[in-house]
Amino acid sequence: MIKTVSRCIDILFVFVVCTLVLILTYVLYDTVVVANSSELEEDIAVIEPKKDDDDFNFDELKRLNSNIVGWIRIDDTNINYPVLQTDDNSYYLSRNYRDEFSVAGSIFLDYRDDILLDDFLIIYGHRMSYGKMFSDVTKYAEQGFFNDHLNGALYSEDAVFGLEAIGFAKISSNEKDIYGIHRNTDKIISILKQKSYY
Repeated sequence: MIKTVSRCIDILFVFVVCTLVLILTYVLYDTVVVANSSELEEDIAVIEPKKDDDDFNFDELKRLNSNIVGWIRIDDTNINYPVLQTDDNSYYLSRNYRDEFSVAGSIFLDYRDDILLDDFLIIYGHRMSYGKMFSDVTKYAEQGFFNDHLNGALYSEDAVFGLEAIGFAKISSNEKDIYGIHRNTDKIISILKQKSYY
């Protein structure tokens, strides 16, 4: 009887250890997949605009995906991605620029915005680990980084817009004030002034 109980405990122990090994293997695999899914593929990386590139050929991007409406680049950061747009704000949360499933999703423009007509645009993207997607945005909390990384560009099919950082604010997604203000520029500026670090 004691041998049977001892054998059952041994089997249970081996089962628990094997389960833990499988879980850890999956966690490591998942981490690598997430990190790699936020990398730009070679077909689009060769198209990306370079700093001070005012003659950017947008046709090549449109051939890859007609939902690409722009490209955002912030100088001397890892923020350098195509900007997509569709008729809702959830589609590109989990799809890349090829419309394939991607944990990292894409950088995308709010469906209500017009990149050429609106004075204020909302651009969404995940803050990924490993310095990918919008992870560098958190570095703006450090004033030195903020001061050294003020400029960038937003490229569209018909124009290149210079970008200049004018402030940095951390706003919780739980703050009710930020919802429903999409077209209320005065309210947006008021909230940013209240919450801005500098």
